Amino acid sequence: MPIRGKAIVIIRKDDKFLFTVCFERERQETFYIPVGGGIEFGERSIEAAAREALEETGQEVINLQLLGVMENIFRYNAKHEHEILFTYLAEFKNPDAYHQPFAAGLDCDGNTIKLTWASLAEIAERKVRVYPPDLIETLSGL
Repeated sequence: MPIRGKAIVIIRKDDKFLFTVCFERERQETFYIPVGGGIEFGERSIEAAAREALEETGQEVINLQLLGVMENIFRYNAKHEHEILFTYLAEFKNPDAYHQPFAAGLDCDGNTIKLTWASLAEIAERKVRVYPPDLIETLSGL
């Protein structure tokens, strides 16, 4: 299995962060990941971050700032995965986007993407995992 380059985007509203809600069938676990996805051949990570945010939220992002690079090795739906994640902080171009429902995009399997705002306290209260595992530490520092 090849290592996959991905770009993820942290979007903040007050004390909440925007997450994609995912479900892992093998463990029967709901979890959160930031908006984002794969970097295409010839595409820079910052371009992938902006594209993925637009595809998944229907909104353009601006002021992208690289927070760091993370590595994530895991098992998802019975497949071993290995990712290198370029982690960006960004803002919606349209300030009204923070208060509107999102136009739901589709994931790579054709499923509707569900998005949610959650604070770190709400994540702990709901006992929902956030991936990649190192992300909580990054979010705590923002």
